[in-house]
Parts: sequence; structure tokens; C-alpha cells
Amino acid sequence: MEEFLGEKPGGAVHHPAHYNRHPSGVECIDLVEQLPFNLGNAVKYMWRAGLKEPERSVEDLKKCIWYLERELQRTSANEARGRDFWSTPWSVRARWLAKKVRRAEVGTPFGAVVECVVDAMDACSVYRIRTPEQVAGEYCEAVRAATEAASVALRQATFA
Repeated sequence: MEEFLGEKPGGAVHHPAHYNRHPSGVECIDLVEQLPFNLGNAVKYMWRAGLKEPERSVEDLKKCIWYLERELQRTSANEARGRDFWSTPWSVRARWLAKKVRRAEVGTPFGAVVECVVDAMDACSVYRIRTPEQVAGEYCEAVRAATEAASVALRQATFA
């Protein structure tokens, strides 16, 4: 698709630079559209923090944390109702993209958040035999760890 609504790639709508110039070569939407809504939004806000509008980095990081906390609430509510929130299989492509981004972000707060998203995907893997309670516990722990990693990034951005 060469143009989108009359706009060339790299504009504000069609493949904006702050979402497609990652050193991994992955474009943000290619990963986040394969994640559950809250995790996808958390990754999106972490991804663009400092890139889209540098003066709004703190706000982007707060939004990332908000979506991670929302995912924990959703997960807890579904678990309390006995729903299999983890039954949606993660695509092989989602894992591959997340791991590619993680390798390019080793040692950064963003890398830590992506690492936790990969852990959340791994917790839900159908190839591991565990009880639903174990899966829910591992998934929640991974999302909590992502929240903590995003909080570290927020503290760093706030005091920078």
C-alpha cells in the first residue's frame, strides 16, 4: 500500500516513524495487534515513549502501566468467574516478533516489559501441562513484572 488516504508512508497516519524505526526491524502494530487489547496497548505506549512526543514520555509510561494494571484486573475477574482467559492461543508470529524486539532492547526498561510479555505468552502455552490455576498465576506474575518494569522506566523518565 503506497499511499493511505493520500498520505505517504512515514506520515502521522500511515506507518509513522515512531512506530517503525525500531532497531529490531519490527513495526509496533505487527506485534501489538496479535496481543490481547490491554497488553497490546501497554506495549504500544512503552514503544512510543520518548519517540512520538518526547515531552510526553511520562504520560506514555503512565498509560502503559494503566493498561498493565487493567489487564491484571481483567485477569483476576475472569479467574474469579472461572473463565479460561488464557485459552486463546498466541500465534507463533507474536512470539517471534516479541522475542526479536526483546533482543534489540536488552538491558532497557522497554526490553524488560517485552520480556514479561513473552513470559505471559509462555505461561499460556498449550504445550505445557498445568492446571488452569497455575496458568493464571504464571500469567498474572508476568503481567505484574511488566508493570514493575514499566514503573522503573517511569521513575527514570520522571527524574531524568
